[in-house]
Amino acid sequence: LEVIASVRKRYNIDPDRIILAGCSQGGAESWKMGLRLPDLFCGLEIDAGVIGNRLNLDGLTPSQKASTASYGIMIDHAVSVANIPLVGYAGENDAQLAASTSIREQLGREGYTIEKTGQYRYTGKDINALFLANPGQGHSHATGDTAKQIDEFTAANFTRGRVVPDRIRYVTYTTRYNRSFWVTIDGLEHHFDRATIDAERDATKTSYTIKTANISRLILTETAAAQKVVIDGDTLNVKPAASLLLVRDGGHWQTANPAKSAGLRKEHNLQGPINDAFFDAFLCVNPTGTPNHPIAGERAKQEQERFAKMFTREYLGEARAKDDTAITDADIAHNNLVLFGDPGSNKLIAMIVAKLPIKWTKDSIVDAVKTYSATEHVPVLIYPNPLNPKRYVVINTGLVAARGANAYGDFAVLKVSKQADGQIAAEAAAEGVFDESWQLPPMNTLAAQ
Repeated sequence: LEVIASVRKRYNIDPDRIILAGCSQGGAESWKMGLRLPDLFCGLEIDAGVIGNRLNLDGLTPSQKASTASYGIMIDHAVSVANIPLVGYAGENDAQLAASTSIREQLGREGYTIEKTGQYRYTGKDINALFLANPGQGHSHATGDTAKQIDEFTAANFTRGRVVPDRIRYVTYTTRYNRSFWVTIDGLEHHFDRATIDAERDATKTSYTIKTANISRLILTETAAAQKVVIDGDTLNVKPAASLLLVRDGGHWQTANPAKSAGLRKEHNLQGPINDAFFDAFLCVNPTGTPNHPIAGERAKQEQERFAKMFTREYLGEARAKDDTAITDADIAHNNLVLFGDPGSNKLIAMIVAKLPIKWTKDSIVDAVKTYSATEHVPVLIYPNPLNPKRYVVINTGLVAARGANAYGDFAVLKVSKQADGQIAAEAAAEGVFDESWQLPPMNTLAAQ
């Protein structure tokens, strides 16, 4: 996205004629971007890219759902590309052929007809999609007639340009990815569960018919002629405006005033889980004071060192860091802050600790279910920064992508112990996700987590 913005700044390109394309690892990322951000492109050309192959998140804990929803369940998003041209390719003998095959089959389950029109060719009948395989070929770019078919398909997309559809279907599990053309999902009933929308407007853009699941707030744009919205059985007579905010309350939808504050809630780019803080500018904050408990101080130091090494290895850069005594208002305004230490050692933690959902004193750590001794436990969490609620604060953990499906959700309470080699071992005594208002879930729910 930064590359696109940079190129558009330097060159007079047509924003309605941008193709998203990639092969192999680039194909994998093209699947992710195309399925999440379909309205940015006039077409997708995806070659031999692997894809997260889970079909649902059944059987996972809330923390596992939160981490897996980011990358592991892309097949379920297939319907989100129903509105843009798509060509998927892999060699006949390439294991990555399974990715485009899975997307094609999922589109079929969503009700679209994709016919076999050749030995290695499938063509959408009611959807602009083409799926190809190169006979006898392994993991490589397309060649010969297959390459020619892809080039012709892509050239047609450039000629046509980006087309805004009158019907939009979209799937998401998080408000991190929440927009398709004139529909923006502004709130979910339950984060990291499947959310869907099927929205259609008439040719005059005066009447809208919408079906949703697991959505609590919805923004419609291009509504300067809108008069009526029928959504999940509720009929709303609306006034034409540049955009409309619809809010579900008590099981029914109503229009709302965007200017009125909804209080602290999970919204786009402010919804967790912990890993989400590292999608944007972040700054690690070193403790300079004396920790309340030595083991907490040692664990924070080791975790920060682990994260710094991992970040350099994986991302070929250095995780920026400053002492807590050197943090400025500008740092707070422009960064997600990653705080290491405890209220005794880190000045920033001491400033915000009273405003966190998990209570943390010198003696104890308290969630909605249990009290833990602070002498052998530390919390890790993500939360809107009380000093700047438009940015995150993360406490006592760096990026935890390497933990995979076992990554923390929004919070955890870790039991820590010192090993013979001096390393601090940590085991989750509790973990989970905050509710849609960034509070601890009900006691019975947290106990189940």
